[in-house]
Amino acid sequence: RHYRQFVVHAAAIGTPAGGLLLAGRGGAGKSTTAMLSLLRPGLQYAGDDFCLVQAEPEPRIFSLYSTAKLNRDALERLPALAGAVSNRDRLDREKALLFLRDSHGAALAHGFPLRAVLLPRVTGRTTTAVVSASAFDAYRAIGPDTALRTLGDTRGLLAMLKRLVHDHPCYHLELGTDPDDLHRALLSLLEAR
Repeated sequence: RHYRQFVVHAAAIGTPAGGLLLAGRGGAGKSTTAMLSLLRPGLQYAGDDFCLVQAEPEPRIFSLYSTAKLNRDALERLPALAGAVSNRDRLDREKALLFLRDSHGAALAHGFPLRAVLLPRVTGRTTTAVVSASAFDAYRAIGPDTALRTLGDTRGLLAMLKRLVHDHPCYHLELGTDPDDLHRALLSLLEAR
């Protein structure tokens, strides 16, 4: 049987048992949160900007590539990733492009079952908080931006996204500045399912 898959504008992290789709506009914290999974035990990385999502028979997230892009301030907060940057000479005008296969290959995932949708937002507080979000909030964070980046007919894509956010827990991930606290919050979400 053939299952439809769609490229979605979102980051994805998780474990072999299940993953989290991180949705939101640029600057929300998707990429920085996803990159944290490369540096902390227990989490795997499947994408920082785009991933492939399949709704049936079991909703799954798949990795599309083993690269990432980070803006300069995010790279400064994650100095352990500096060795993977391929465009050091152009960081004054481009995001950092990281090739992760050689430097962080063990933390890269091919994919995992979808467990929840997270809507990150930077708060400036120290601790990370996880707060329930509505399916509408999640759809609004992922649907329009994904549709704008998709060529062709988006009806099937938008219908799948509506189904996913209604069938899975959705949370606001209020990002704190303490990476250890964020790591604990992400693992707690995955272990709760």
